[in-house]
Amino acid sequence: MIPASLRLTRWFPCLLVFFAAVDVSAAKADDPGELEIRNVLPLDEAARARLARIVAESEDARRLLDEKKAALPAIADKTPRPLAVLVYEGRLNTDPQRHKTVRHLYDFDHIGAWFEVWQATGDADLARRLREFISAWAAVYKPTGNDVNEYKLMPLFTAYVALRQDFEAEERERIDAWLRDIAERHLAAARRLERATNNRFAKSLRIVATAALALDEDSWRDACIAAVHALVKRGLYPDGSSHDFRTRDTLTYHTTTLRPMMDIALLTRDRGESLYEWVAPNGASIKKSVDFVVPYARREKVHAEWVNTQVDIDRRRAAAGIPHYQPGRPYDPVQAVPLLEEAEFFDPSLGPIVADLVGRPGSRFPTWRLVLNAALRE
Repeated sequence: MIPASLRLTRWFPCLLVFFAAVDVSAAKADDPGELEIRNVLPLDEAARARLARIVAESEDARRLLDEKKAALPAIADKTPRPLAVLVYEGRLNTDPQRHKTVRHLYDFDHIGAWFEVWQATGDADLARRLREFISAWAAVYKPTGNDVNEYKLMPLFTAYVALRQDFEAEERERIDAWLRDIAERHLAAARRLERATNNRFAKSLRIVATAALALDEDSWRDACIAAVHALVKRGLYPDGSSHDFRTRDTLTYHTTTLRPMMDIALLTRDRGESLYEWVAPNGASIKKSVDFVVPYARREKVHAEWVNTQVDIDRRRAAAGIPHYQPGRPYDPVQAVPLLEEAEFFDPSLGPIVADLVGRPGSRFPTWRLVLNAALRE
């Protein structure tokens, strides 16, 4: 086992655990049954020092941090609202029970927002509230292994990786056991490689990879690498399309397959293999599947979403009148921003596309995620 004092130093330079510089992290005004929770990316001490230097030297980076501070959920007004059970996956967005769960899931976006500012400022009050929310959810929520539901907890898992050593020993042992239970359920799914075709498999891998950081489990990390290889082989194609794109006729789920895979690619880059550029025997790769989205992001191509989906839940959502799932709805290029932000770590040439999409052309740091990418690369 790695000594606790060295655990963060060893793992954080490799970590990409959840971010989103364009804050799509809110329930959609016309859809209270949907919630996009920001990804957050923790940095080790050296990367945090580089982050501080970038913020001090770059007006763009400083402005972005000021925007995050201004939008921060007030810590005095928030208390944890843990649930034992999440009623979300498989339910229509119009389901009242799903609406209730979404209201509680805001806890995780609050965690993500506080964590982003905490790692840039070291604010002690934010760290205290983060520990409070982690402890409360770990005491109440009952793990199920449902990838869609438990992926919503990612900001909590990420914050725990960073703050684990700040918990008292007895509480840390309790939270470790809870996280281990979650991870082992998803590890079982990760080892069923015949399922390696879509975004749900990728989400399970991401959960396992993050838990591996907190609990110092090298074997889990190796299992994630093998499973990403399987997912590239089974779920991505040489032309850059994916199983999700071909079966659901949507770029939305194409990108949600790729994003967790890129997290793991960043996490494992110290192993001497670039998972981002790794090419499967059939010619597929993560990079090719990111490049597949670029013409749509540049508005050179238009895709009518969901027209030929073969998946029942998509049809049911359309029949229920949910706007996002209406067949023929044009893919909005701005939806590509989170994907391209993550990929910019591996391919900086994507930065100008991100800048154009968010209305800050020519900016070196159009979004916070690109600031973090620079802090990791330098």
